[in-house]
Amino acid sequence: MKLLDCRLQGATAIITSVAGEFTAAGKFELCALTAGGVLQLYEIVKGGGGGDEGQDDDDEEIGVRLQFRGRCETRSILRSAVAVRWTGASRDMIALGSDSGALSIVEWNTTDANNHHHASAGATCKPVHVVDFGKTGVRRGVPGQYIAADPAGRALCVAAVEKTKLVYVLNRNAAGEPTLASPLEAHRSRTLTVDLVGLDNGYDNPMFAVLELVYPTAEDEEETSQQQGTAAAA
Repeated sequence: MKLLDCRLQGATAIITSVAGEFTAAGKFELCALTAGGVLQLYEIVKGGGGGDEGQDDDDEEIGVRLQFRGRCETRSILRSAVAVRWTGASRDMIALGSDSGALSIVEWNTTDANNHHHASAGATCKPVHVVDFGKTGVRRGVPGQYIAADPAGRALCVAAVEKTKLVYVLNRNAAGEPTLASPLEAHRSRTLTVDLVGLDNGYDNPMFAVLELVYPTAEDEEETSQQQGTAAAA
């Protein structure tokens, strides 16, 4: 027996957002991750400001607005996201970290590419590749809280709150479909991850920068307390 929670009004809090060209090349779009586990896609559209006819052209302001394109229910707790483009691809995909214990690569497809400004036109997303790496749930040792991509589209790094970090190399199979190679472990004990970013390393190997906080073990704390007690007695 399963319980499905459907609300009349969805959550409006945005966890994070990523920018890229998701549906077609040349379209600057924004994908927002909401607290209800929903992906929402918006296109950034430039239009006239609607000035009076008697005004000069210089007085007209060019407005920028967000046009809703589509939404996708993931039925999960979304934790992080990053835009990634495979080598040779013309548009971006989204790498998602969630409570599923897996790294998901999803892409957006338009339902009407010839008339995307029509009200009925929209976009739908589908998973392209999913790899499992840990237990389900939001745990401090399960990767997915932080995710970063190499700017050249060669690798992804997924990190947990504590210790665990996995690096995936982006490949393609014989049919040309995007795939992920077996992960490379970059774990560090007694560390808490604060943030994770991908660095532009040119043609050299992909490189990621991690802001970490090292915490002491119980033995270190006991030794420190003993040293402080000895110093106080002296």
